[in-house]
Amino acid sequence: MGTNIDTLISEAQQLPQIPVAAINAYHQHIPEMCAAVDYALSERPDIYTLIGNNPLEVMYENHKHHAAFMTSVFSSCNYELLARTLPWVYQVYSSKKFLFDYFPLELRAWIMAVQDALSPEAAEKICAVYTWMLQQHDKVVKLACSADAQEHLASSIVGRVLAQVSMVEIIGPPLQSRALVSAAPGEFHEIGAWMVSDILEQDGWQVRYLGANTPTADLIKMLKSFRPHILALSVTMPFNLHKTKEAIEQIKAETELKDLFIIVGGNAFSQSKDLWRSCGADAWAANIHDLHSITTRFKSA
Repeated sequence: MGTNIDTLISEAQQLPQIPVAAINAYHQHIPEMCAAVDYALSERPDIYTLIGNNPLEVMYENHKHHAAFMTSVFSSCNYELLARTLPWVYQVYSSKKFLFDYFPLELRAWIMAVQDALSPEAAEKICAVYTWMLQQHDKVVKLACSADAQEHLASSIVGRVLAQVSMVEIIGPPLQSRALVSAAPGEFHEIGAWMVSDILEQDGWQVRYLGANTPTADLIKMLKSFRPHILALSVTMPFNLHKTKEAIEQIKAETELKDLFIIVGGNAFSQSKDLWRSCGADAWAANIHDLHSITTRFKSA
């Protein structure tokens, strides 16, 4: 029977929940584990062949993103997100000329780094997930190379283009309602947030748009001064989900912002329908129609 994403998701959902202490230990030791993985792979005589003659910094950046993403997976216990993201990661780095043979070597290096950095109890739980990923390598390669994956990507792009075309239909009178729109901390993909900002402005909202990679401290400062009714955060890359969760926690910890309504959106949340809840958001807008439906309740002339 052929490999498909539903099978991979079903198998991933059998993985065990990681104890909070192990998750915290993993997160705390990310710098040293990344350094260990960087060193283990960079010392290989065939490393430039494996990474398509890219600079080593491209590989190092992947390792940092991997650790941030895995922290999000462990924290949310969302293994559907893991299963859906693995073929995408293979696709992305394959397009950069990385060989598929790089990934099992990377995963083995992560297993060694986790075992060296964490307690035996914590490492056992974490490594069970890494071992599963290693065992799925051949399946993930097939999914990454499949026509279905390419068709899904093309359909996604077309859907976004059509959504942009429909935006011009939403135009309204000036309102007193205020919205702050930004890409999440660490997120450099800002087109989605930019589009949301334009949509709300066309609908009559007073909007402040902060752009890409807005630090949480700056976000909180602007929220306190602008006093918006809603905050819309865009997250494209799955490895930024943990930073988004931390940012939302810090915002909601501020007494004067505790009633702020926070909407999240972006490709990172499309991998699992309940992922937005684990980040602490109040709503998820999967598309322009969701956004319009959610924000209508806050309109005031």
